[in-house]
Amino acid sequence: MPKSARPQSRARPRLVRLDNLKQEEMAGDRHWKISAGLAVAAGTSLLVIPSVRPACDGLVPTAMGGAVPMRCHFSYRVELLLAVACVLVALTLFLLTGRETRRLGGFFLLILGILAAVVPQPWIVGTCGGGTCHTGGTWFETVGVFLAVLGLQAAWHASARRQQFTSEPDA
Repeated sequence: MPKSARPQSRARPRLVRLDNLKQEEMAGDRHWKISAGLAVAAGTSLLVIPSVRPACDGLVPTAMGGAVPMRCHFSYRVELLLAVACVLVALTLFLLTGRETRRLGGFFLLILGILAAVVPQPWIVGTCGGGTCHTGGTWFETVGVFLAVLGLQAAWHASARRQQFTSEPDA
C-alpha cells in the first residue's frame, strides 16, 4: 500500500522523547546534588561548632551542696544529637533518588533545622550567655535556619510535578 493511500489517523498526544526526559532529569539531579551537598556540609558544621566554640565548663551549685553543669552544656549535647541526625538525613537526600524519599527527607531536614535553631533559645534549653557559649549558640541558630531552608527547598522540589506528555500531534 503506497504511503499516500494510508488512512489518516487522528492526532494524539505522544510521549516526550526519552533523551529529553533524561537530560531534564540529569539537570535537575545536578541541582539536587548541590543542595544535598550543602545540607551535608551544614550538618557537618553543626558537628564541628562545639570543637571550635566549646561550651563553658562552669558549674552551678545546687541546694544540696553539689554542682551541676550549666545549661549551655546540655544545649551543646542536644545539638550534637541533632547534628548527627542532620548529617544522616542529608546523606540520605544525597544518595537516594526516589521522589517520596526526597520529599520525606526534606521534611525531616526542615524539622531538624528548626530544632537546631530553637534549642539555644532560653525557653528551650538555652546557653549561659557568656562569650563562647553565646557565639556557639548564634552559629547553631544560623546553621539551623540554613538547614531548615534547604529542607523546605528539598521538600518543595521533590513535590513539583513534571509534565511528561505534550499535545503535539504525530507528524
